Amino acid sequence: DAFRHFVERYGWEASAFVSGDADDVSPRAVVRVLDRITQQGIPAIFAGPQFSSDVVRQAAEDAGVTVAVIYSDLAENGPTSYIEMMRVNARSLAENLR
Repeated sequence: DAFRHFVERYGWEASAFVSGDADDVSPRAVVRVLDRITQQGIPAIFAGPQFSSDVVRQAAEDAGVTVAVIYSDLAENGPTSYIEMMRVNARSLAENLR
């Protein structure tokens, strides 16, 4: 939900397990996202480092895709400026959506 600007700018579609903590995801949400990954050939799941969870890792494993990091804010042990965060995110998107 934090990346709606990418969706609008590039004409993408976004799916999310939940808008908050990935550990509170429902089975229905997982199935919906996994179906979209399979149907559209999506190569990666993107998650903020604060949402690293077993649910996300298991969903990616089930779908045979990578879990890639994307930042929505300046997090501890992450980018130290807004510009650096945008560069890190752009690199992650480019590398994982090929």
